[in-house]
Amino acid sequence: MMGLGFFVVEVAGHRYIYHDGDQGGFSSELLIDRAGRSASILAVNTTDTGAPEPATTLHPQSNTEPDPNTDLRQTLRTVLIETVFPAYAKAP
Repeated sequence: MMGLGFFVVEVAGHRYIYHDGDQGGFSSELLIDRAGRSASILAVNTTDTGAPEPATTLHPQSNTEPDPNTDLRQTLRTVLIETVFPAYAKAP
């Protein structure tokens, strides 16, 4: 059985609700800007095949704590927050 959880991130005093994930071959991001009355869903293909890496190349960091310098989801979220949402935000 599975459940769906949501996370909150605040950027420059603005709150966003999101859920993201990745698995062999794809990465996705759901991001909601309640104050701006907008949301986005991104689904992208990746080069990750899902095959296990050799034990010597595995990193100790979990999938739920992605490296902000290398994780595609972090990059996509930053573009949405800094560029896309401000362009489409609705006035309250």
